[in-house]
Amino acid sequence: MKISFSELRRRHVVRVAIAYVIVAWLVVQLVNNLVAPLHLPDWTATLVVVLLAVGFPVALVLAWAFEMTPEGVKRTVGSTDPAPAAAGKPASSAETAVAPSIAVLPFADMSPDKDQEYFSDGLSEELLNKLARIKGLQVAGRTSSFHFKGMNEDIRTIAEKLGVANVLEGSVRKSGDKIRITAQLIKAADGYHLWSQNYDRKFEDIFAIQDEIAAAVATALEVTLGVGQLGRIPGMTRSAEAYDEYLKGVALHMRYEPDTYPRAIEHLQRAIVVDPSFANALIQLGQIYSNGASIVPERSEEWHRKAEEALEQARKLAPDSPLVQIASAARDMNHRQWRAAGDFYHNELPKLAEKYGAGIQSDFQTGQFLMRVGRIREALPYQERAHSADPLNVFLLPYLADAYLETGNMAAGMAEYDRAAGMGGFQLAIRGSGMVAALGTHDRQLIEKWLALSLEINPGPFNINATLGALLDDPAAARQEVRRLMSTPPMDRDSLSAIVLAYWAGYYDDPELALVLARRTLESADLSLQSFVIWRTVFRDMRRLPGFKDLMRDIGMVDYWKTYGWGDFCRPVGDNDFECE
Repeated sequence: MKISFSELRRRHVVRVAIAYVIVAWLVVQLVNNLVAPLHLPDWTATLVVVLLAVGFPVALVLAWAFEMTPEGVKRTVGSTDPAPAAAGKPASSAETAVAPSIAVLPFADMSPDKDQEYFSDGLSEELLNKLARIKGLQVAGRTSSFHFKGMNEDIRTIAEKLGVANVLEGSVRKSGDKIRITAQLIKAADGYHLWSQNYDRKFEDIFAIQDEIAAAVATALEVTLGVGQLGRIPGMTRSAEAYDEYLKGVALHMRYEPDTYPRAIEHLQRAIVVDPSFANALIQLGQIYSNGASIVPERSEEWHRKAEEALEQARKLAPDSPLVQIASAARDMNHRQWRAAGDFYHNELPKLAEKYGAGIQSDFQTGQFLMRVGRIREALPYQERAHSADPLNVFLLPYLADAYLETGNMAAGMAEYDRAAGMGGFQLAIRGSGMVAALGTHDRQLIEKWLALSLEINPGPFNINATLGALLDDPAAARQEVRRLMSTPPMDRDSLSAIVLAYWAGYYDDPELALVLARRTLESADLSLQSFVIWRTVFRDMRRLPGFKDLMRDIGMVDYWKTYGWGDFCRPVGDNDFECE
């Protein structure tokens, strides 16, 4: 660990060293003058010099570690430690964080051709995941840190927004098969560099690079690096080329736009061609196929089949990969095996979280599952923790908003939707979901607001929301229009259209029709993606129908409830029946 002169001065080590030397010299002089008058042995002066020499490094160590305060001797707060919060003030800024904390900003691509953005982004993300596994270190989430990509914003401002005391930033410069990575750790409170280092490596040795950087940062923060390096997680690649293609595919997938899915698939397929053992790339490919099946309905059947094939291949390659196991639990849900999925989320995922840390987003994963099975009150703290760890991740906000709404906190839920609508990315889903939340309130002004917001993103020559939103003053005509649309190609076989129509049927007081459409959605699409919709407020009357109980039995939800406990909306009645609301 490199120790700066300014840090030695800050901890009073220099002052103690000077004082010690002066006092030691005086003691030696005094002993020399007293040896003869006191008839002390000749070796007395030698012993004193030796003792003073031994005591010198001890004094320096104590000066480094402790300081005198009005309250007594206390451990010195390190430069990487956040300042303690002032009395009566919340620990909300970079200077008042309770625990050591860090944000990893996207590394800048300084290559002459500006062609290494995906590698630099991926390196930043893997560093983030690695640091997240260090006990006692709070790490800002990937999406929140990446929010500041390309912004020339002051480090103090960034740290305050993310609630961290330290910021790691750096750059990547590639030339031929050589790459130089520069990383530097900055104390947010004063902008001083605590640590910096250059790494010159061959381009293919990417995980050795990230391991070395993470170890150096851990030393600088005076914490112990956890076991289990990210590059050695089962299912990961050792090929820079394969990993580069993987990162490009993930970036396109996260845009959630119809035209980006085919391109995302191409990149993941190339990653697997380069490294056929890259099981986690197969998992990502399967997720793209599954999510894309709803967004690109004309390829739904093909992509659902390919998603299954990708998962099976990944399971054979790396059955111990946490990503493979999470995807397997999602498949259990899709196959109506909710109890088996519950076994994983309640029993196995906590063990994976302990082993691999925040890199697998266990809080968010658990929160999602609990929301899908109707246990929203239990899900809320998980969603809050996920949001707290990654506060600028727009993808997390609708789940947090819905958790608030379905537990009765309408103001907090709609506030989160408002915040999400003002951020970039994922807006088609966010604004559509916000409109559904507004439908559940039956607040005309709120509905019109969110209808307008949704149509800003998806106006189109024809839009279900535009058509049915225009009939707010004529519910009878709206119900008739829902029935017409549900039989009109391609909406008669499109699960995404079916659920949108179901929302409007619920709003326009036709719960029986809403149930028909909800069943169509759950029987034709991924249960792991769509099951939460049945718990939204707009479907309250639908859940009271006898046919809803049949739907819950048919999709395997009741078996889960009997094993792990009933949710917020359904409860047992006698030994063999239940009721919902």
